[in-house]
Amino acid sequence: MTHKYEFESLLRWSLKKLDDHTATISNKLISRLGDLGGRLLILSVQLQMSSLATRIEDSWIQDIRSSDPTQSQKALEAALDIAELSPIHRRFHGKVYYTYLQAILNHNKSASIPAENPVEFINHVSSKLSGERTSRLYGGFWSLSQLQVRLSVPPQIKSDFSCSCAASPCLVAWNEWWDEKLRSLNPPPQDPGDLLQRIQALALSGICRVNRRRDSYHSNQPTKVPCSSKMAAQLGEMMKTFNDTLPDHFMIPSE
Repeated sequence: MTHKYEFESLLRWSLKKLDDHTATISNKLISRLGDLGGRLLILSVQLQMSSLATRIEDSWIQDIRSSDPTQSQKALEAALDIAELSPIHRRFHGKVYYTYLQAILNHNKSASIPAENPVEFINHVSSKLSGERTSRLYGGFWSLSQLQVRLSVPPQIKSDFSCSCAASPCLVAWNEWWDEKLRSLNPPPQDPGDLLQRIQALALSGICRVNRRRDSYHSNQPTKVPCSSKMAAQLGEMMKTFNDTLPDHFMIPSE
């Protein structure tokens, strides 16, 4: 009848009303919804109500970032209970693990137990998780650590740049600029997502050739290279790819 008479279904109408209402109380939304949060996320995804789904997911992510390790783990397990139900939640699934890993690293800074390195603290915290979830957490930590190592050297610029040959000034500038920005991040970020985000922010002012000449006959001002805007765009694509592939780091199946 809904289709025949072009009526809006009661379910969709209710979710739209909820979407409008939650737009003003998005902070701690999951805490306010309680057990209904998971069900509402499933329905909003099924009905392609992306704004409500995103708002619920973001609220859950904020709860996982809690400074209280107990609350953080409680939010993690509730989110995973929903994310594990269907591949349609795969991207959220990966973000949940990644956010919890970030939370663990932050908790480690103020841990009351002896923790000389993040791995030791992760082992302590993850001991309360199931075997499969612990395996995913460790797998993601290892995979992201490998990506962090790869980003310690300048990524290869795209071959379709007009001056991408090895001797081009743009390539030289890119390598010099990347190395300089990494040195300027002190202390360096603990995860590759944070590193990419900060490097991307630094690229907004343009990627310049590092001028190391200090004599009085030459300007010490850095020179912006021709491919600067293309390089900045490539960093944006790298950040998007990182977010899209988070589930791969935690070995979350696509089916």
